[in-house]
Amino acid sequence: MLKVRRTSAAIIACYASAAALDALPTPRDTHSCRIAPEELWLVTAQFEGNAILSSVAAYLTAQEPSALAIDQSDGWVVRSLFGDDALHVLAQLCVFRLPDMRPEFVQGSVAGAPAKVLLLFGSAHIFVPYPLRHYADARLRDVGGAPAQVGLEMSVQTLGSPVTSDMSQQQAV
Repeated sequence: MLKVRRTSAAIIACYASAAALDALPTPRDTHSCRIAPEELWLVTAQFEGNAILSSVAAYLTAQEPSALAIDQSDGWVVRSLFGDDALHVLAQLCVFRLPDMRPEFVQGSVAGAPAKVLLLFGSAHIFVPYPLRHYADARLRDVGGAPAQVGLEMSVQTLGSPVTSDMSQQQAV
């Protein structure tokens, strides 16, 4: 059965040269998600956001004075999919093929809206721009089944196991 939950997360956007972002150490219990060569998201538990922002901003500006790290948590909502049907439902909503490796971060159109997806072992986390949250929730209900089955829970959880920037730790599912 599919479970969809609202997930609380801190999203720290880092802007710097590709070399500076490549050298950035990923903080503990944080997912490193490359958006573009000169943009990287660090996703962590909401209560860790301020500490990570401070340390990453200090590190990046020491490496590159024009670097920027900002908290973008309020611009995005995270919906987490769990259960045996999670990847099947997500695949129906994506216009791109879901990769077989885990952990993995992808971006593109999900349910007709711009989104980013963090695929972990046993879960998928969809990041949708805040103004599109109700639309994304409705599409999840449409594809996932009756609202009673999907049960978009209002309980908040934090993100699980971290993604590292070391792709050698990826495994096929």
